[in-house]
Amino acid sequence: MFRKKRVKSHFLLKQLYVLLRGGVSLTRALELLALQKKEVASELLGIKRAIEEGIPLNLAFKKSGLFPEFFCEMLVAAQTGSNLEEILSKASEWLERMEDFKSKVLNALIYPAIVISLSIIAVIIVLEFIVPKLRKILLSFGQDLPFVSKLMIWTAGVLWWSLIFGLPILVFWIWRDRKRGEDSKLYELTLKVPFVGRLLTYFDFSKWCYVLSLLLSSGMVLPKAVEVASKTFSNPVLKKGINSIVNNLYQGASLSKELSKLSFVPEFLVELVLVGEEGGALAEMCANASEVFTKEVEESIEVMLRWIEPAIVLLLGSIVAYIIVSVILPIMKISSAIR
Repeated sequence: MFRKKRVKSHFLLKQLYVLLRGGVSLTRALELLALQKKEVASELLGIKRAIEEGIPLNLAFKKSGLFPEFFCEMLVAAQTGSNLEEILSKASEWLERMEDFKSKVLNALIYPAIVISLSIIAVIIVLEFIVPKLRKILLSFGQDLPFVSKLMIWTAGVLWWSLIFGLPILVFWIWRDRKRGEDSKLYELTLKVPFVGRLLTYFDFSKWCYVLSLLLSSGMVLPKAVEVASKTFSNPVLKKGINSIVNNLYQGASLSKELSKLSFVPEFLVELVLVGEEGGALAEMCANASEVFTKEVEESIEVMLRWIEPAIVLLLGSIVAYIIVSVILPIMKISSAIR
């Protein structure tokens, strides 16, 4: 099982690649890397010992838990020469690319998250401390809050109790549903959400296509490569669908034909795979498909982020305006009562 460490796996793979390219043996490279990376030294030395004991490369690396499963499976076809260096280079490049992509998205969401959080805090302060005091003052003059202010308090109360009772129920349902894995209803619903479903599907297929290309380039047979590459899917529904065609591939079925039977597979991917099969360049076509998916995802996210900021400003502006009105009206009534 792939575990997250303080040292990212693509850094380790890149450094191993550099050491091997420099003529250092694999066991010596692991030893040198262990001296440099104290956080994962025991795991790296464990890989070294396993290799020296004659354990196959893929099992030695998999046992450490430092690297994703698709990389370990790629090592089945690896030798200790240039083939291993190429696999290390391509795997580290892809993992680094995914890390950069995730960082870009997270960094872009920091500002909206801060704005929303501060706005929620401001609303809570107004509702909990300012409005109740205004109401007490008005009641002392024999008046009550205006309807707009009452409506705001009532809405806030409904939302508050919905969070208290609804949120635990929702969290429990999501937890139960996630335990169902490939039969998850939540993941099925996610795929049907407009824009979001398409975005997540493209993101998963960008990973699948790229890893499939790497596996095929490393010499792995197609059915096994499809099965291993499916482990990169974040959505278990997509993973289940791809795994359902593996047996047919072992029996000699065409990948493009099998993909065309799956409703969630984009049509242009089927066409690219068909071209790759007919031209004997399936690995290259899968790499091209991954590029297309990645660009589509990046462009979609850029568009979404461009719209998120003005949408948040508009929404929060409306909420703040309503709160201001709800606060000003009681103050005006207080002023009238004093006069």
